[in-house]
Amino acid sequence: MAGGIFRPPEPMEEGESMSLLKSAMTDCVTMIQTDVPDGSGDYITQWAEGKHFKAAFDFQISMEAKVAESQGVKGLWNILVPKDVSLPYHSILKRMDNGDIFRITSKDDKTTPNSASFNLRLVSAEEWSLT
Repeated sequence: MAGGIFRPPEPMEEGESMSLLKSAMTDCVTMIQTDVPDGSGDYITQWAEGKHFKAAFDFQISMEAKVAESQGVKGLWNILVPKDVSLPYHSILKRMDNGDIFRITSKDDKTTPNSASFNLRLVSAEEWSLT
């Protein structure tokens, strides 16, 4: 199709690789909760940044997600992280690009097989706020 809308891809530099997954990753950080005495016998919750890592976010649009949303859940997300990032149930993370906060809702992570060329873990999370 000469002159059509299709054209061959641009040549890549040697050693350069294109990865859609890599381009979808954004900087994130785990959030660590501490309770500090307020001096009057009560405690104040404070949050500090923990481990930094990269993650890719995918908004869930399944029927289950829509039902949960109708019951008050703000938003459900699938999050891909490297296997070496531990995000246990109800741990908190923050996206660095926009400050959004998420709480992990999955108890059993799904991971890529050891033979895969990429080592990823899939977790589920809900939009959340630090209180």
